Amino acid sequence: MLKQRIITAAWLAPLVLAGLFGLDGGAFALFTALMVLLATWEWANLAGVTRTGQRVQLVAGMAVLMLAMWLTGAATSIWPLWVSAAGWLVNLYWVTRYPASGSQWQATGRRLAMGLWVLLPCWVGFNVLRDIGMAWLLFVLLLVWSADIGAYFVGRLWGSANWLPT
Repeated sequence: MLKQRIITAAWLAPLVLAGLFGLDGGAFALFTALMVLLATWEWANLAGVTRTGQRVQLVAGMAVLMLAMWLTGAATSIWPLWVSAAGWLVNLYWVTRYPASGSQWQATGRRLAMGLWVLLPCWVGFNVLRDIGMAWLLFVLLLVWSADIGAYFVGRLWGSANWLPT
């Protein structure tokens, strides 16, 4: 598993970095939109949508939302990030009360809504950070990548949560 991750990162990282730091304006927004649309495809699967046609419709719906945000200027504005904070507070509630709150978010529709308030603000955040400055974009990406790598190795080290107190 680690070998596959390293191989994937070795060819994907230069492409992503070239796109993130070599593109401007609409080209940058389109590049990051494609990444978020790929994430939408995966999120739909995690939400329980397994039929290809339905997943294509969800990705197309996200693309339409992103296009509307781009055309109205919302894709480079801070306000969508504040609106998404409400969704993050709901997520925080569910996570801190898990497993008792698990039944509240098991429905496919709710998990898709979670994806909407995670993925769409991610795209807006990319655009806003790009406008603020490359250093901020790089800082956030390094922070996320470090956390992801750390979580992988911590998960491998401890293996399961059976040792946690109940």
